[in-house]
Amino acid sequence: MRSTSDSRRLRALTPADRKALLEHARRTLVAHLSGMPPPPDPVGSSAITDIRASFVTLRVRATGALRGCIGESKPRWPLVESIGRASVSAATADPRFLPVTSGEVSSLTVAISALGPLLPIEASDIEVGRHGVLIAGERGSALLLPHVATTFGWDREEFLARLCEKAGLTRDAWTTSDIGLLGFEADTWEE
Repeated sequence: MRSTSDSRRLRALTPADRKALLEHARRTLVAHLSGMPPPPDPVGSSAITDIRASFVTLRVRATGALRGCIGESKPRWPLVESIGRASVSAATADPRFLPVTSGEVSSLTVAISALGPLLPIEASDIEVGRHGVLIAGERGSALLLPHVATTFGWDREEFLARLCEKAGLTRDAWTTSDIGLLGFEADTWEE
């Protein structure tokens, strides 16, 4: 990936930060589904307050089936707030699924992906499992997190073809000159 002068250094999250953020995502989700106010922000290192984009993925604990995954690609809030927002959206606004009910929460696992900066990337520079990619064209855009390719055993070309399909584009749209690719790395952890 080409670096840009405006890319910023993100502070590393500690194991305690990761644990606190997972607990915060779950507590925020429970509070929202119970009609309660959001919980206070957890105590952690200053890294949890970096302005950073995130995704939250919810899976059924027993089967591993996806139950919701939503986030943001552009950093707009402190990471702790971004994760709180994403946990609620993953449970209530993923158009692929019915909203999660309060009774389901205990049967779900939470995974968090804290995104690094999005930078222009050439398809040939994408490393499977390391880079997530946002594709943008006139007719659609979509994002896949870095671990998606390794989870499904995709190579770079299949990863890009699936990304195009998610964006509503033809499978080979990534090869055309009117398509932009932005790559990013992500720090991902789960319960």
